[in-house]
Amino acid sequence: MPPPIEIKKDFCLFHKGQIKGDVYECKKCGQPYCLECAKKASLEGKPCIKCKLAFFL
Repeated sequence: MPPPIEIKKDFCLFHKGQIKGDVYECKKCGQPYCLECAKKASLEGKPCIKCKLAFFL
């Protein structure tokens, strides 16, 4: 099994860059995302990349 990947706390996994503006944290795993990216993911039906919990915004 490969070693776990460490993800920086100020990194948005949706746009793959530093978090810009307000922060949204996944309710299950705490993974941070840009609030705007989380809103877009919610509208598109995309779940949290880390734990697969659906966004409810």
